[in-house]
Amino acid sequence: MKKFIRACITCIIAGIALVGCSKDDDFVSTYSERQEKAFALFNGTWADIQFSNLSGGELGSLLPDPDLIVFGTHFDKEIEVTRDDYMNGQEHLYYAQGECTYRAFDIVDEVYEDIECYYFINSDADYMALYDKETNQRYKGFDMDIQSETRIVLHDPNLTLPYIFVKQ
Repeated sequence: MKKFIRACITCIIAGIALVGCSKDDDFVSTYSERQEKAFALFNGTWADIQFSNLSGGELGSLLPDPDLIVFGTHFDKEIEVTRDDYMNGQEHLYYAQGECTYRAFDIVDEVYEDIECYYFINSDADYMALYDKETNQRYKGFDMDIQSETRIVLHDPNLTLPYIFVKQ
């Protein structure tokens, strides 16, 4: 009888141990180490100091208000953005890793235009793309150089000088 009770107790303990070891609980990131470091910075508001009155130079008062990137939700794993096409069915558009708002200052009207975006950065964390949620088109693409926890240089290949965004 004692052997039977020990066997039952052993089975119960083994069963409890197996219940606690579910693979669903062990989340493994699909992002590279460099991406994870970049994502750790992607929160709050970042402002451009290169092309704005935040530049601090003598002509700073003549420059417009800064463009802003306001980072929102970051996704634990990237999501695929698709569209339904009549002839081709569901088509892949791009991958998104989080949400943000790009606030572009319109110099003529002196107002901000808010573009709700998804962001994507490559595995080397040296390129960032912003996709307009409304149109599902790429809004901006930048070569990215993260210089510190508070300074990111984003270079648009269509411009000579880079944007310099600092954490606000």
